[in-house]
Amino acid sequence: MVTGQQPMESKTSNNTPNNQLSILIRQDGFSFLVESSKTHKEDIHHFKLKPKEINKVEALLDLIKSEINKDFINEFNIKTAKIIYHHSLFTLAPSKYFSTDSASDFIKYNAKILPEDQLVSEEIKTVQATITYIPYTNINNYFIDLLGSFQYQHHLESLIKINFELDNERERVLVFVDQNVMSISAFIGKKLILANSFQFNTEEDLAYYILFCIQQIEFNRENMILLLFGCIKKTNLAYKYLFNYIKHVDFLFSFIDFNYPEVELKSYQLLFEENYAHSLRKI
Repeated sequence: MVTGQQPMESKTSNNTPNNQLSILIRQDGFSFLVESSKTHKEDIHHFKLKPKEINKVEALLDLIKSEINKDFINEFNIKTAKIIYHHSLFTLAPSKYFSTDSASDFIKYNAKILPEDQLVSEEIKTVQATITYIPYTNINNYFIDLLGSFQYQHHLESLIKINFELDNERERVLVFVDQNVMSISAFIGKKLILANSFQFNTEEDLAYYILFCIQQIEFNRENMILLLFGCIKKTNLAYKYLFNYIKHVDFLFSFIDFNYPEVELKSYQLLFEENYAHSLRKI
């Protein structure tokens, strides 16, 4: 996880809640979550760009500015913040083959690099892999000016870390479903086998990509476990397809101990990474 700047010392009173702001930034909009350290109450909001503005970073920044500004930070007494970038501008490589000096050579096949782009490389030590991605520079700069310091990372890093904690031995696939994007990570025990994202248009596409990945990594569909979370539930056609081909299909959470009732079936789940320990289904 990367940090913007070193945090400044805070002199807030013990009676003042130190609220945390978490932001999930997509290419078509963003969601944010405010968590209160005093009341443990969550407050989630979602904003989407107009269709003609999707993938336009300046339009996304203007949308963020309209909702999150100095008045907002003061009103909610935000003391810490993190940003999760949920986009396709990334690549993953084994750490033993990776070099920071050649990071652009790894990512150039997955994303077009502009002169003003900043490349961020973060080693995921538990799986001996390094993710390189392109954070939106103007959005990062805005939050540096607004907050002074914050943490940021790519959503695939979160997905890998979650799956790593799930089991010690079994073949398992964890899939996060968002709006027309699915992200997948596959493990055997503690060994990472696959991690990637795919765009899809129909539920048949979603099921096909998952089944194709499982076929390519040669997992045993009778013994493996497929765990789903995000914008998917048992009534979805994709779930019904998957259930026909894979013996053990389940959902990530055994229960949700959050105050916001819709979080169970929404992509907001990625904003609760630090809370997964008490919410994961035992497999």
